[in-house]
Amino acid sequence: IQGIANISSAIVNPRPIDENPEDQTPNEEIEEDESDDADPEPVEQIPKNPFEDLKKAAKKQPKRVDSKLIDPISFYRTIVWSKDMVGKYDQDAIKELIEVFSLLGYIPSDLKEIIIKVIEILGKNNNLDDAVVDLYRLYNILNPEDPSLDSKMLGYILNEKMNVK
Repeated sequence: IQGIANISSAIVNPRPIDENPEDQTPNEEIEEDESDDADPEPVEQIPKNPFEDLKKAAKKQPKRVDSKLIDPISFYRTIVWSKDMVGKYDQDAIKELIEVFSLLGYIPSDLKEIIIKVIEILGKNNNLDDAVVDLYRLYNILNPEDPSLDSKMLGYILNEKMNVK
């Protein structure tokens, strides 16, 4: 491509040979451009079985800034609140109230969408009492090296056991 560009520019702007050699483009730069194309970066081998090195692949993923909106305990409390609201009010009325609350600036739009989804799920299945433990288990499967939720879950489970007695 560089060679074609050089030929094109020579045709458009022909230079006489007797011009100063300082004004001409040195050949070294062209050679450097060509050498860059000759050394491609090594390509990483992809395993034949994609599930074979899943843990290694997960470790190689770039670390994201903490993208969690709320922790599972707060999410569970949101489920409990939503369950109470579904018992008190019409599902459409709750959705509209959540929409108004979001427009007032009290709930970010992404959390509003989560709450509306929870309300829709509760309309189909109103028994999500064990959801927090199940979601924690899923989080533990996906992030086995992250112990940040362990103490919160332990506190939740102990409080639930104490309330049952």
